[in-house]
Amino acid sequence: MKIGENIKYLMKVKNLTQSALAKEIGVKQNTISQWITGTNEPSCETILKLCKILDSTPNELLGWED
Repeated sequence: MKIGENIKYLMKVKNLTQSALAKEIGVKQNTISQWITGTNEPSCETILKLCKILDSTPNELLGWED
């Protein structure tokens, strides 16, 4: 699974919209959309923020573990 698919899945689990997640992280909504579609990837710093908000680990978010 790609990081974008994992972000999308974890957003669904947490019942977060792209806009809500973007606001939490401090990025624009279209940035979240780019991550989900795979046209861009979050930075290492942003991955850590995503993990905190989505209650995930970097390994899970990056698809290195189930």
